Amino acid sequence: MAYDPHPFQPKWFWCAGEDDERHTVGPCTSKKEVIKTAIDDQIGAYTDDDVNWHCSFWVAELRDSQQDLAEWFNADMWLEDTRDYMDDNKCGGDEYGDNHPLDTITNRQIRELEASVRLAIRHWQRRNNLKLRSVYSPGKRNAEWIDVRIGVKK
Repeated sequence: MAYDPHPFQPKWFWCAGEDDERHTVGPCTSKKEVIKTAIDDQIGAYTDDDVNWHCSFWVAELRDSQQDLAEWFNADMWLEDTRDYMDDNKCGGDEYGDNHPLDTITNRQIRELEASVRLAIRHWQRRNNLKLRSVYSPGKRNAEWIDVRIGVKK
């Protein structure tokens, strides 16, 4: 079975925030843009000696966290749930749990099932344009603390 890639390939973007975990500014396409936006929004604004105003914040490039629903499908777990449903409805094995119809499925067939269902999920996600973004980013690079003097207190 051919591999079908993630329906929405993750990209990198720039963000900023007062700490290195919560990014309240972004996504932006460049470091310059995210710094300007953070300053305009007065992220981390403070005075150093009641004279000079500063903004201080973290900037970083984050990888988009588009979720591939297919990665969450596990054929073994699905078959285990199916086994329970079949048993509950008297469609499974005998009273000892033996001779279950699912016992005839081979490991190769389970892997084929998983690949087929994941392919179907990816097509469905792409067809419905489901860009499911997690609040957390799976990757970070170029993180830097920025402290910029933005003016003099009047």
